[in-house]
This record gives sequence, C-alpha cells and structure tokens, in this order.
Amino acid sequence: MEGFDCPTCNRGEIVMAKGPCRRMRYRHIPDLEIPEELELPTCSVCGERWLDAESTRQLELALESAYRTTLARKAEQAIEGLRPHVSQKELERLLGVSAGLLSKLKNGKETSGPMVAVLMLLAEKPHRVEALQRLWALLP
Repeated sequence: MEGFDCPTCNRGEIVMAKGPCRRMRYRHIPDLEIPEELELPTCSVCGERWLDAESTRQLELALESAYRTTLARKAEQAIEGLRPHVSQKELERLLGVSAGLLSKLKNGKETSGPMVAVLMLLAEKPHRVEALQRLWALLP
C-alpha cells in the first residue's frame, strides 16, 4: 500500500507511519487512541490514512484491545468513585447484574459498554444511587 501519491492532497506520498497522538472513533468512544506502535499507510503531508484489508484487520485488533483496556479503566474509576456511596455488592444488586460482574468489568475480564456507561453516569452524580434505590422500591 505504500509508495504512491496521495489522492487526497496530491502532494504527499503514502508511507507506513506510526506514532503517538493518533485518535479515531471506535464504537461509541469518539477519540480512542490508536496504539503508537501500529504502522498504518498514511500520507506524509496531509496525514490521511489509506487502509487496505490487512491494515484494516490490524487496526481493528489494536482498537479492540485499546477499547477493552479503556472500558476496564473507566469501570474501575466509576466503581471507586461510587465506593463512598454504595458497596460494590449492593451496586450489583441495584443494577440487577450477577455477583462479581463489576469485578470482572474493572479487571478487563468482561466487556460491556452500556454497563460502563451506567456506572460512569452514576459516578458523575452519586446521589442518583439513592434515587435508583427509591425508584426500585414498590412502596412509596
């Protein structure tokens, strides 16, 4: 894929490039960082990436790994932020998930974007834990 003129800018050449600070949307994360050691066919002038089938496969594998790591980190931060307000065991009951799921999430053994999103929202406004407990109650 390397060694041809860039069709986007008509000034650069497509070369294999790696490095830091390269980001792209992956699933619902708008700015997931592409691992800096991953070489991708990139224009030397405008930075446009030109992915063939093999580069796309490598990028997908790298982004999936980065995604899992990011979810685990965000889950751990959210659970730690909620610790002063609710125990992990009680939080699992409140969310209706199996015992141990939150541990699996924060250790990267389980991946669930929607569950991590709920945890982040609760951690951002911990008073919502009490609201959730109240909303689940059958009696007013």
